[in-house]
Amino acid sequence: MSGTERLGRAVALRESVLTLARVRIRERYGNIPEREVRLRLAGLWLDRATMMRVFDWDPREKGL
Repeated sequence: MSGTERLGRAVALRESVLTLARVRIRERYGNIPEREVRLRLAGLWLDRATMMRVFDWDPREKGL
């Protein structure tokens, strides 16, 4: 497999993981605004301090 093919597969896998995470968030929290979906998604990868500093959003308080 060429480097381009490997990269393409990695990108596709990343998109699949993000899609599954979005589905889980929507199932758990229902009909929430897209901004909140994105914040909760970011909260899966970023630490609490970064979420609070950059987005002024506390994952502990919101129940991530």
